[in-house]
Amino acid sequence: MSPELNTQYLKLEIPHFVELQAALLGCFLATYPEVVSDYTLFHAPKSGKVRYDNNDWTFKRHGLGVEFQSVPNAVVVDVEAEVCKAKLFTAWRLASYFESLLHSNVTESSIEELLALLVVEGYLTPRGRRFYSIE
Repeated sequence: MSPELNTQYLKLEIPHFVELQAALLGCFLATYPEVVSDYTLFHAPKSGKVRYDNNDWTFKRHGLGVEFQSVPNAVVVDVEAEVCKAKLFTAWRLASYFESLLHSNVTESSIEELLALLVVEGYLTPRGRRFYSIE
């Protein structure tokens, strides 16, 4: 049975997500140092692999972002923009991550509602129109 998505669950899991996202982006950017912004992402190959914590992760470059997927359990970390800002996250990133992790339908809007509550609580800081950080 999947855990219920609520603010308590997000407080426990967001730091893990941010750490994983930062590590994957760190591996990716170390492999492709010519990627210094979303607009230079095209210097990286369209797809490939990175290795993190003794696990392979495939990646697919798309638009201004890159999607990572673990091999073999298919956990998804989709960094749709701001690839050089590893500590930022969006409702979209969390929704795609939790959907792959929990194997259940998680909507971006349900995550947005929970993130708004966490901002009011002072747990999250909004960073622009759709980005958040824990700091």
